[in-house]
Amino acid sequence: ETGEQIHTFKGLPKSKTFRQVKEFDGHRDEVFCLALSSDGKYLASGGKENLVYIWDTRTNKLIERLRGHRDNINGLAFQLGAHNLLSASSDRSVRVWNVADLTFVEELYGHQGPINAIDCLYRERAVSCSMDRSIRFWKIPEESQLVFPPSHLASVDCVKMIDEVHFFAGSQDGSLSLWHTSKKKPCGTIRNAHSGKWITAIACLRNSNIVASGSFDGLIKLWKVDLEHRKLHDQCIGSIRVRGFINALDFVPSGRILSVAVAREPRLGRWEIDPDAKNGVVFIRFSEEIFKTNIEIEKVDESESEESDSEESESDSEDESDDDDDDDDAGNDDA
Repeated sequence: ETGEQIHTFKGLPKSKTFRQVKEFDGHRDEVFCLALSSDGKYLASGGKENLVYIWDTRTNKLIERLRGHRDNINGLAFQLGAHNLLSASSDRSVRVWNVADLTFVEELYGHQGPINAIDCLYRERAVSCSMDRSIRFWKIPEESQLVFPPSHLASVDCVKMIDEVHFFAGSQDGSLSLWHTSKKKPCGTIRNAHSGKWITAIACLRNSNIVASGSFDGLIKLWKVDLEHRKLHDQCIGSIRVRGFINALDFVPSGRILSVAVAREPRLGRWEIDPDAKNGVVFIRFSEEIFKTNIEIEKVDESESEESDSEESESDSEDESDDDDDDDDAGNDDA
């Protein structure tokens, strides 16, 4: 809330000796993703080293490096209210970890290309997106998955859940789309959301009507969604000018502040460079007037999230009884 820097977990110095490398606890290569547990105790980080680093935020010390992935770690997400961590990799797998016990739980397969991002909320459910252009919704205890066939024309680079059954995806084709777990087609899509530039980051204010998207057109855009009618409004309700590649976006739980990771280059490569941009973190604070006028937050506690199972099943039955939507049910595929 304050924007104050508390601690820096340093990377390996450029001038180093063999002993420095051997004894160094931090990352030795580029970092692609971060995740913080909802109680603030654990920070997870991943990148080019194929390892998931687990840090204790109370002592600012490295706890463990979790091994098992065979390629870059591109996405990390903690289950809210728990210490279960999901990691997504270019090796096309999702791994589930129990960070409190530092144990590996299980591995999930299905994507046919590198996985770019992953997200989850309170339940043991997760959504992931890939360079294979598909999106998958993982039902972890049931060891099953819902497969959403390619709807985008290029790699899907980012995905975020706004509640337990709705999520947003952003693609290199420049489109932003709203999805429901019972539909294999988007509920709504905004083509060329950022003037033809690809979508590099998404943030959803949980259980609200607001989503933010970022690219490298110099703007962060805010969009309004009607989840009751599964409708994404195609008119941007606001924009914030930020120079550079928007590599990550996240709202604080209150929704009053949007944090932005901005850089001279894209998160996963050096296809383009903006020489006038600066690497850093930007905090955008929304005024009371803007917040009250545009943002509606539904208060949902953890116990209510269990009701989403019945909503999924009800949605499935409704879809099956609707002649116009017979082909719209999300496909099932065993994990």
